[in-house]
Amino acid sequence: MAVLNLEQIERHLETSFIGRVSGCPNELWDSIDSTNTRAAQLAATMPAEGAIVMAREQTAGRGRLGRTWISRPDTGVYMSIILRPQTRPLNELSLLTMACGVAVAEAIDAVAGVSIGLKWVNDLIFDGRKIGGILAETTGRAPAYVIIGIGLNVALDLSTVEDDLKERVDSLDRIAGAEIDSNQLVCAIAEKLEQHYKSLLQSQDEVILNQWRKRTVTLGQRVIATSGARNISGVAYDVNSSGALIIQCDDGHEEAVNAGEVQIRRHDGAYC
Repeated sequence: MAVLNLEQIERHLETSFIGRVSGCPNELWDSIDSTNTRAAQLAATMPAEGAIVMAREQTAGRGRLGRTWISRPDTGVYMSIILRPQTRPLNELSLLTMACGVAVAEAIDAVAGVSIGLKWVNDLIFDGRKIGGILAETTGRAPAYVIIGIGLNVALDLSTVEDDLKERVDSLDRIAGAEIDSNQLVCAIAEKLEQHYKSLLQSQDEVILNQWRKRTVTLGQRVIATSGARNISGVAYDVNSSGALIIQCDDGHEEAVNAGEVQIRRHDGAYC
């Protein structure tokens, strides 16, 4: 994997505002606790959107529900982008996360030639294994913002992964059978995200949802969704206009899951 290089990334970016914030330069850290944490610090002090925070290593990277995200040096893309969707409610995080998932999937396809699946609501999957995730975080305090955090395994040595994760994670270079240019991948992600973010701002929600439906590995599968203290089991058959997962439960009624954790039943009957 090519080591992240800020000058190279900025030279090749083809965006109108992501990565092009006047007065708030993009950042690339050799090591940081969390790019989302740093991006939130920047967002609290400046009004613009589009700044990118990246790191070659995270010491306290995190995923949804407070989980740790493995972020070893020079083995992945760890980046956060500051957005301020003023024409959309900040509580529409599911839609924004889904748009980001579509953007990242398209970027990976373009750069690595790998077609990945999207697991509701934020996981990036290949052949049942996780290769990345998206964490959208927001605040209702002024100035309001959304931080989009993206973590991707690009050159992760699976032999160094903990035993309980070896069968659950994968890495893009292994899947592609070639070294992936991480700088090119960052540029592609920024460009695709800007494109789909603009679509959301123009209320083209159904376009985003249909693109997500084409790439999802969740719909049509038997699932267990954990939302708060409830477990909801049944078949995931669609998402609604706000991005909530619609589950056809065993007794015939439907449940809309707006937030939570979803496990998909495998062929052996286990859930993952």
